[in-house]
This record gives sequence, structure tokens and C-alpha cells, in this order.
Amino acid sequence: METSSEDWALLPWRKLEHQVYRLQKRMYRAAGRGNVRAVHRLHQLLVLSRSARLLAVRRVTQENQGKQTAGIDGIKSLTPPERLTLAQAIDPKHQQKRKAKPVRRVWIPKPGKLEKRPLGIPVMYERACQALAKQALEPEWEARFEANSYGFRPGRGCHDAIGAIFNEIRYADDFVALHPSRAGVEKARQVIELWLTGIGLELKPSKTRITHTLEGEAGFDFLGFNVRQPRVGRTHTGNNSHGHPLGFKTLIKRSNEAIKRHTSKLGQIVRDPRAAPQAALIAHLNPVMHGWAHDYRTVVSKDTFSKCDAWLYAQWQGWARRRHPNKKARWGAHRSWTVDRGEGWRFKAQDGSSLKEHAATLIKRHVKVRGNASPFDGNLIYWAQRLKEHPLTSRRVGHLLKLQQGRCAFCGLLFTEEDQLETDHSIPEILGGDERRMNLQLLHRHCHDQKSVQDGSYQARTDRGIHDKDHLIEEPDDGKLSRPVLERGRER
Repeated sequence: METSSEDWALLPWRKLEHQVYRLQKRMYRAAGRGNVRAVHRLHQLLVLSRSARLLAVRRVTQENQGKQTAGIDGIKSLTPPERLTLAQAIDPKHQQKRKAKPVRRVWIPKPGKLEKRPLGIPVMYERACQALAKQALEPEWEARFEANSYGFRPGRGCHDAIGAIFNEIRYADDFVALHPSRAGVEKARQVIELWLTGIGLELKPSKTRITHTLEGEAGFDFLGFNVRQPRVGRTHTGNNSHGHPLGFKTLIKRSNEAIKRHTSKLGQIVRDPRAAPQAALIAHLNPVMHGWAHDYRTVVSKDTFSKCDAWLYAQWQGWARRRHPNKKARWGAHRSWTVDRGEGWRFKAQDGSSLKEHAATLIKRHVKVRGNASPFDGNLIYWAQRLKEHPLTSRRVGHLLKLQQGRCAFCGLLFTEEDQLETDHSIPEILGGDERRMNLQLLHRHCHDQKSVQDGSYQARTDRGIHDKDHLIEEPDDGKLSRPVLERGRER
């Protein structure tokens, strides 16, 4: 039987997600009780579930960043009928013993280094199988992981790992061992090396060192941050578990290496001849600066932000001299900056676009994830609130999350930190919508794709002069969240 894009779009996605999440929550609780038999039984139920297979295919073909990257077979950007075929193909009941296809090997540079690391890109079929297995394995291991392990876990990230420095931590294969004495650190190193030897691994000498956080070459770099503990007086420090003054305070800043990588990238953009016009440069620089500043706004950053802006100002002066070599510096300052317009030294183009400086980013401390909390524990309200306050969530997205009570405006489901969010125009631009905040809403990436198809379909019907009085998009069935509805050829 032939299938179409509507068959994929009309699947009851909300019901499918509920079915899979119920199984995952049961699996998480069974693993927490140590009921291995129940966990294995739930594993079987989930991997044989049609709901899980469809969600796995949607994840790798519509949501993942690498959804348009092909493996060795060259297959990418699957059509809706092909997605349905793939979901049927990964059914374990229909699979026979087979050998997995090799990955496409590419070498990508390490940040700020000449050294490269290998990246393996599986074919789309293998990615879907892996996504299906991940749905089954993740809840079980979430119940077993240590509370201070943060790498490659849902709802956790490097900001939680940095926040846990105060309480001693691990992030993926990077970890820090803190101890009051050097002997304790040496012992920890021996234990770690012995454990790694048992699984065929070893510590990399170039990345392993013992340092002091108070004396000598104090501090260490971890995940792009620098951690130091300078000595302070008794009145400027907290107390330890016994109520005695610590005598130091912990300062976490971005590492010098991370700053150099960032300024080097900005310098390349400024010197790129293809982006010579001022408006084009501003359009290139703003997202880079905004993303970097948001990533580091949770730590001691104000002074660094100001230094980055001062460095960039010097780059801009050189750009202005190259751009207008026969003009005086005063003329260039008035043309490229807003000194004569009463707005100070703002780098602003003639079209009105202006550079958003690092120092304009507000410092906002990150709240570390709570103990053994997991997205599979059923407390979705907690995870939706954390998403709204995540350091990488922009002010506009945070405002929309608050208005929508942490729910997708299309399907009505609560967002989680694993979801890919996209900003959508309630009234599409092709129908006269604008960029005002009241016309914006947050959707899942897959929901955005589905709504875009509906918007395009409606526009095509309008272009042909067809106005179906019964054309109606249903609202979420829980009634908790309203969204724009097309009815009788107009928005209401």
C-alpha cells in the first residue's frame, strides 16, 4: 500500500510518546528497586513497540543535528514514506542475524589544536537502531548512575559538572578528583589507573596532571573553565561541614585557551573579505558572540566580557581604516559608531543593525541539577522549569517558555532538555505574520516541520482560490494550551 507525507504527519505522536514514556518510567523505577527481571521484560516490550520504532526514526530523521549527513550508503533526508518504511525495517521481529554496515570515517579538528580526532557516521538504518536501543537502555542506567556524573545524560550537561566542582564531580570521560592532601590525590590516581587497566584503557599523560588550587601554579582547566581557590579572610569565606572557616573561596572563570579560541574566531570573521560591509559583519558576529557569552554567563565573567569587547573594538578600528583608507579616523568613527547620534560608542550599521556586546549579557548563576533527579522519574514540571532557566536559553525563548507553561504550542506536551526547540510564527510570514512577540511560539522541531507543511498547504489552497470553510486544525486535546487555529481562510 502506498503511503504519503500525510500518513506520517497524521500519526498520533502524542499518544506514541505517552506509551513509550510510561514504559521508560516503569523501567526506571524497576531498576531503582533492583528488579532485574522486570527491567528485562520492559526492555523487550519497548524495543518491540511500534511507538518506540516510530519515535526512534523521527529522532534521527527530523530532530538530530546530523539528520542530513549521509553514511557510506549516501542516504539522507528521508521522505515521510521512507520514514515509515524504515520504522518497519528496524522491527526486531523482522530482522535476521546480520552484520552492521561500517561507519563513514571523517577527521575533525580539536578546538584550538592542530590535532584531529576521528568521527564515525553510521548509515541512517544503524542510527535508527541505535536510537531504539537508547530508548530502552537509558532509563535503566539513569537509575544506576552516580549522582555526580553528568556527561551524555539526559537533562545534564557541563554547567552541572562545573557547579558540582564545589562538591567534587565527573563529565563523560573527563573528571576531576579533589582532596585536601596530595597523598589523597595520588591514591585516587592509582585507583583510577588500576580500574581503567581492567577495561583496557589508560590515562592520557598529556591530559593528566596534579595541581594545587591554592598555591604555586594554582588552579586547573576543566571543560573550558578555569577553577581556582584564592585565600581570603575569615569574613569572606564559607564554612566547611564542621562549621570552621574554609580560608578560601572558589572562583570559576573561562579558561585562557577558551578565550583565545573565541577571539581568534571573531578576528577571522572581521578579516574575512566576503563579509566586509558593516551590516554583514554584524550579522555574522552577533550569533557567535551571543552564544559564547550565554555559555559562560553562569560564572565569573563580567571582567572577561569587557576585555573581549575592548579587544574587538581594536579590531573594528583596524577594519574601519582598511574600509576607508583615505578618510580620517573621526569620519570613520561617526560613520561606523553612534557617537554623534547620542548613543555612545555603539557599532551600528546604516540599516539600523547594531553589535550586541559581550558585556550586555547578564550574569545568571546556574542551579545544578538536583541529586539523582532524572527525566524518567515522572517529575516533568521540574524538568520544564529547568529548561526555562537553562544558561543557554535566550531571553526570548525563556519568555515564550513561561507564556506557554513549558509546553509545545502545537502538540501540548511538556518540553524536556533533550528536545530541539524552534521558534515559529503563529501567523506565518507568507500569510502576513510579523516578528512581534505575540506572533511567536515555541515548537518541537518535528512539530515545526509538521506545522510548516500545513502552512504551505494552506497557502497553496489560498493561491488557487480555494477557501474550505471546514478547514480546521485541532487544538491540543487537554485544553491547557491554545494555539493559532486556521478557520474559514483566516487566523483567529
